[in-house]
Amino acid sequence: MHITFANAQVRDLCEKSRAAKRHLGDDAAAILHSRLSDLSVAEGIEELPFVISMSGPEKGTIALQDGWLIECTFSSGEPGKPVKGVKIDRIRLHE
Repeated sequence: MHITFANAQVRDLCEKSRAAKRHLGDDAAAILHSRLSDLSVAEGIEELPFVISMSGPEKGTIALQDGWLIECTFSSGEPGKPVKGVKIDRIRLHE
């Protein structure tokens, strides 16, 4: 799956280990990078080894650790086709 990011701050958290550890903590940062690795090699969401809580046809959340969530938008490029990409919208603490 192709991964994009909503903004530079989200991209930094996802791509820079030090930034992720500082913001999320060691455990959540490790899980974040594991989830991103799984997303990058999957052909579609049905191949992922974790649960995605869908909140609409394209919106979903992926749990990390200690209440942290990845909010994302899935896209197929064409209606009714398998998912080809995911945009990481934000990483937030579930309240």
